[in-house]
Amino acid sequence: MDKDINRMKELVSLILHHDKQYHVFDNPEIPDSEYDALVRELQELEKKYPESIDPNSPTLRVGFAAASKFKKVKHKAPMLSLNNVFSIEEFREWDARVRMALKNNPTTKGKNFALITPFYLCELKFDGLSIDLQYVRQGNKLMLDKAVTRGDGEIGEDVTANVRYVHGIPLFFEANGLDEIEIRGEIIISKEAFQALNQKQRALGEKEYSNPRNAAAGSLRVLDPMVTKERDLEFMCYGWGHYVESIVGWMPETQSDTMDLIQEWSFSTYPEFRWAADNVDEVIAIHNRVKEERDHFWFDIDGFVVKLNYLTAQALVGFVARAPRFMIAWKFPAEEAVTTLEGIEVQVGRTGAITPVARLEPVFVGGVWVSNATLHNEDEIRRKDLRIGDQVIVRRAGDVVPEVVRPLENERHGNPVFFHMPHHCPDCGSDIVKEEDGKIYRCTGGLKCPAQKFGMFIHAVGRKALNIVGMGEKTIEELISRGFIYELADLFELNSDHLHELEGMGEKSIRNLLEAIDAARDSTPQRFIYALGIRHVGEETAKDICRKTFNMDLIREMSIDELMKIDGVGEETAKSIYTYFRENWESIEKLLKHLRFAKQSGELTVPQTLKGRNFAITGSFEGMSRDDIKAFIEARGGNLLPSVSKKAEFLLLGKEPSASKLEKATKLGLKLIDFIPTVIENF
Repeated sequence: MDKDINRMKELVSLILHHDKQYHVFDNPEIPDSEYDALVRELQELEKKYPESIDPNSPTLRVGFAAASKFKKVKHKAPMLSLNNVFSIEEFREWDARVRMALKNNPTTKGKNFALITPFYLCELKFDGLSIDLQYVRQGNKLMLDKAVTRGDGEIGEDVTANVRYVHGIPLFFEANGLDEIEIRGEIIISKEAFQALNQKQRALGEKEYSNPRNAAAGSLRVLDPMVTKERDLEFMCYGWGHYVESIVGWMPETQSDTMDLIQEWSFSTYPEFRWAADNVDEVIAIHNRVKEERDHFWFDIDGFVVKLNYLTAQALVGFVARAPRFMIAWKFPAEEAVTTLEGIEVQVGRTGAITPVARLEPVFVGGVWVSNATLHNEDEIRRKDLRIGDQVIVRRAGDVVPEVVRPLENERHGNPVFFHMPHHCPDCGSDIVKEEDGKIYRCTGGLKCPAQKFGMFIHAVGRKALNIVGMGEKTIEELISRGFIYELADLFELNSDHLHELEGMGEKSIRNLLEAIDAARDSTPQRFIYALGIRHVGEETAKDICRKTFNMDLIREMSIDELMKIDGVGEETAKSIYTYFRENWESIEKLLKHLRFAKQSGELTVPQTLKGRNFAITGSFEGMSRDDIKAFIEARGGNLLPSVSKKAEFLLLGKEPSASKLEKATKLGLKLIDFIPTVIENF
C-alpha cells in the first residue's frame, strides 16, 4: 500500500509538471500518449485509495494556472476537460454507464431516452488551443468582450487582441433572446500553414514548432497581435458555456440544432465534421471511417468526441469533478512515442547525396514498428541538438516517413555523443565533399559507387519512369552483383539465361519479368527523361521539357540559356540537364534504341484545352490509373491537385468517392464531374 501511495504522490507531481509545460509554456516534454498513460495510472490508483487523493491532484482540475504575461480572466462557467477511452470495449462500457444513468435517474421515470434519435452526436477532437469567447450585448448586437484561454479551467489568459485576427470568429453577431454567452472552441493551424510557418522559422534560424497544436498556441500567445495575424489561424467551435437569457427558451433541444444556430451567428462550426448516431454500432462505424480518413483532413485531430445529443439528457447525466459524464473523447492510436536514439548512420542516394539516418530502439507508433528515421542533413541534427543515446520523441502520422521530433533534454545523462559527418563514403570509400550551399554532402564516386548505381536502377524501373513491373530491389541488387547490368540499356538486353541464374526465379517469374521488360519498351519521352535520374529533374520538370520538345538531339544541343527559357527550368536544373546530356550521351543513345515513343521529334501538338484549369480527384476509375488521368490533364495544360482545396475548380468523381472529399468540395463550390475524356477535352 505504501508503495502505491508514494506512486500517487509521484504521479501528481509529474503530471502537474507536464501540465505546466503544456498549458503555460506550450513546450510539452512528452507525447500525448505518455501523458494519457500517466493520468490513467493515477486515476486507477485514486479509485483504489480514494481516502488518499491529493486535493491538488490533476484529476480534480483542468490544465494549469495562466501564465503571467497576459491579464488573468475568470471563466463565467468552468472549462472542463474530457475523460478518454481508447478501445471499442471501453467505449461500450461508457455507453452502458450513460444509459444506466439516464434509466436510474428518478426524474426520467416513464421516459425512454433511448428512443430519442439521434441519441449521440459525434464530432472531431481538434488538436489546438482551447478558447472561451465571451460576448456581451451592446445595443442590438452581442459584441466580443473577451477571449480567454483555458488556463486551469477556472482562470485563463486574456488574448482578446490576438483573437481578433483568427478566422471564423465574428467580432459581433445578432441573437434574439440572449444578453451574453460564452462560445467555446479550439484555435488550430492547418497542416499547410504549419509547414509554411516552420519553413519560415528555419529560414530565420529560429526554433521550429514541434506540432500544429504548439504552433497554434504559440501563435496566439504572442504579445504582438500582428504576428498572430500572419499565422493564418482558424477557429473550430464545439459548444458554449455560460449564457444569460433575455427571453427564456432561446436554446434548441439538441446539441446538433444548437450548433446549427451558432453557425448562423457566423461562427465556424464545420457541420461536415459532425455526425448523428442512434446507437453504439453506428458510432463505431463513424469512428472507424474518421480514423481511416483523418490523414486527408486539412488539420490535425487527436481523437473523436461523442456527446449525448439531447440537452436534457446531458443535464441529467451531469458531471464529475473535472469532466462531463455525458461526453467522452475516443483517442486514436498514438502518433508520437519516446524511444532511444541508438546511433546515427549515413546512407548514399542515387545522386550521391549523403543522408544521416537515425537508428532507433524499435518503438510502436502510428500503427507500425519504427526503427529508422531520416535526419535530413547535419544541420538538422545540430538544430535539434540530437545526440546519440538521447531519449527522443518520434512521430509517424499515416504514411508519413518517421521523424525524430526532438530530444528529451531532461532525460540526458552522462557524456553525450555528438554526430560528425564521415569523410569517406561507407559504400565505395570515395571522398565525401560538402557542396557550396553548405548543407548537402555528396559522395564523389559516381557510378562506381554501388549505392549510387543501385539507386539509379531503382529509380529507372519505377512506375513513373520505365515502369518495369516486378523488378524489385532484390532482383536489381543481384543483377548488379553478377555484372549483368551496368547502365540502363542493359535492362533491355536481359534474357532468360541471365534470369535463370538469379536466386528464387522460377519459369513463371522469368516469363513475367521478360514480358514486363518488353512492355516497358513502349514508353513516352517524359518517362524516359524522368528515368535518367538527372539531378533537379523530377516528373514535372520532365513534362515541362517535353512540352517544349520530344527531340533528344535537340535537348542535347541546347545551351544553358536556351534550357532556362523552358517553363519550370531554373538555372541549377538547366546546368544539370546540360551536363548530363553531354557526359552521358552515349548511354542515352543506347537506351533510346530499346524504346518506342509515339512521337520522337518535333514540338508538342496536343491542344492546350485545359490550360489554367485545376482538378481534384476522388474514387477509382475503371481502366485508368490516377497517373494516367494526371498525364491526360497535364498534357492539355491543366493541373491535377493532390487534394481537394479552394485552388481546385472541378472534382473528378470515380467509383466509391471519399465522403469527406465530397463534403469539402461541396462546401468550396467545386463542380462535380465524371471523368469522360471527350467531355473534359472540350472544356
